[in-house]
Amino acid sequence: MSGDHLSHIDAASWPGVAAVPAPPLIRLKARAAEAGFARACQAAGVELDPDEGADLTVDHEELFARLAAGGWVGLLESYLAGEWRAEDLAGVLEALLRAGYQPSRRRLKAGEARRGARRPGVGAVSSPDGARHFFGRFASSVGTSVRETLPAAGREEPRRFVERTRYSRPVDVARADLGEAQRRAAESLLDLARVRPGSHLLELPASGGVLAGLAARRQATVDVLSADEASLEALRERLVLDGVGDQVHAEHVDAAVPRGVPGRFDAVVSIEYLETLSPKQRRRFFRFLDHVVGPRGEVALQSVVRGAALGPAGEAALDGLRAYIWPGLSYPSDGEVYRLVDQDTGLRLVEEHRLDVHAEETLRLQAELFRARRREAAAAGFDVVFRRLWDFQYALRLALVRIGALEARQWRLVRRRPR
Repeated sequence: MSGDHLSHIDAASWPGVAAVPAPPLIRLKARAAEAGFARACQAAGVELDPDEGADLTVDHEELFARLAAGGWVGLLESYLAGEWRAEDLAGVLEALLRAGYQPSRRRLKAGEARRGARRPGVGAVSSPDGARHFFGRFASSVGTSVRETLPAAGREEPRRFVERTRYSRPVDVARADLGEAQRRAAESLLDLARVRPGSHLLELPASGGVLAGLAARRQATVDVLSADEASLEALRERLVLDGVGDQVHAEHVDAAVPRGVPGRFDAVVSIEYLETLSPKQRRRFFRFLDHVVGPRGEVALQSVVRGAALGPAGEAALDGLRAYIWPGLSYPSDGEVYRLVDQDTGLRLVEEHRLDVHAEETLRLQAELFRARRREAAAAGFDVVFRRLWDFQYALRLALVRIGALEARQWRLVRRRPR
């Protein structure tokens, strides 16, 4: 293990990538990890032999030391170091996850993150207009709605009625459809929250400006709260350019779940925020919603949730994203959301849209878009390690959606009874 292939990596930015782990007995453990990896690939149907048209090519044996020391985090760091490659990265990760591949896992400490993680500006090369990160709703999809009765976890109402809508797979979607699909998702959230002329809307956190801009064009007054000052500055600039800056007030808050927000709102919308919060923060967030939504107000949420197939292998695979991009990444289940609404708020979940197939298409197109803009990413200062990191996170999340480990939702919440 010479490590010469690592000489181009900035060790200050990427210490976990620039150095190969060398704990005691690492050579012995690496051989065991290599054998385990070969068995997993065989079980998954992932070809390693170049003469047979390899699905995954190992270019440097340091991969196995990293697997032995860090499990899925090591697999990611090895990919970032350029030690292995795959033409269909999402397909290889999907196969390994379906086979339950679970190398030794080094548990991350709470909030642990490696240097070199998420940096502002990546949206400029990973979204249609440089501002959006969330999943969309494509036009070429048909929804089927059914009213279902579910037991409620609250004490006041033993049962709840939820209108659930499931969608067919979108057809003939291309990269050019991505921006419109994300606009359609934002519009559907505004519809769920019944945003109309004169509405006072709260958005938490900022979602790049598309939702706030669309709400302003509906003649709503919009307040946006975010703990990320950089995202707010970009939001303000975008809204001014769109000609709606006077209708939107963007404010920095110093906590993931703000305290002491004055006033009541006719509508509250949040896009893909629940999964960035810890379970305790999610409880505080739902109590916050209960506090700020008005007597006849409505709430619309969009979130990625954990599916039934998110087992130990999937959880271990997500450790790499926690280590390098989103330290607080924690996907709630449907059941957790239902319980929080029923037990911690005076709200009721009345409508649910299941958009898994739309999330899958969004991730596929976002990955394509990022690959197509690799030169722009390099020119913007994102080095090769960062670009590989972004390729990997898209591929992993796409694989997890494909196997049913991650699912996508939009929800509508209303008051159980007007105050």
